[in-house]
Amino acid sequence: MLPQQNRNNLLKACTLAIASSTLTAKITDTAYGKIDGKYVTIAGQDMPALTDIDIAVGYSRIIAFYTDGTSESLEYSDEIANTADIKFEDFPAEKKGYLLLGWIYIKNASASVLFEGGTTALTASDVTTLYFDNFGQVGDL
Repeated sequence: MLPQQNRNNLLKACTLAIASSTLTAKITDTAYGKIDGKYVTIAGQDMPALTDIDIAVGYSRIIAFYTDGTSESLEYSDEIANTADIKFEDFPAEKKGYLLLGWIYIKNASASVLFEGGTTALTASDVTTLYFDNFGQVGDL
């Protein structure tokens, strides 16, 4: 556990949504947070591309978006066969030097087509995408 004064907090949610390109998510509103004791402002912007994140037919993935206060990054889960198999401990809420902004859940319900990150739209007919903002993370203001 990080020392209390260095905990990372999201003080105002960023509101994740579909980006205009439909190939990734975006922050629609300015967010405010604290990373390792320093206050940061995260402007509305597209999140990193989902390049090379493929999802097989009938599987899902969780993609988590982080910021270090100057740039954004992502981490993603292994392919998930059942929603009961989702393990959020794969995405630590407290990661030294980073703030968890939120995550998206993508399910490929296609009968025959691979979801190809960076190519397949998050709005495709057989793709379900759910957006989750991180807010109320542990720590003091």
